[in-house]
Amino acid sequence: MAGQGQRPCPRQDQPAPALGAISNLFVHADTQAGIRGTRWAGYNALTEYANHVAPVRGKTSAERADARAERVISGAANDLMEKAFALTAV
Repeated sequence: MAGQGQRPCPRQDQPAPALGAISNLFVHADTQAGIRGTRWAGYNALTEYANHVAPVRGKTSAERADARAERVISGAANDLMEKAFALTAV
């Protein structure tokens, strides 16, 4: 059981929310239409999640958009995208 202020561990039979969102992008996103099911689609699903879907702080949509832009400009998601590219490279 998680202590006060701690998030409970996800059940082993349930994917983490980020994995579910990335999987949904890979399978269903309009942005995948021409490449669906390919390694390139997998990479694009990960980068789309990191740049456009992953939760950010902000009370308004403008604040959240600013936070997403800052994440891209600062390179905060670069490690994830570099790992994704390495995993999908042939």
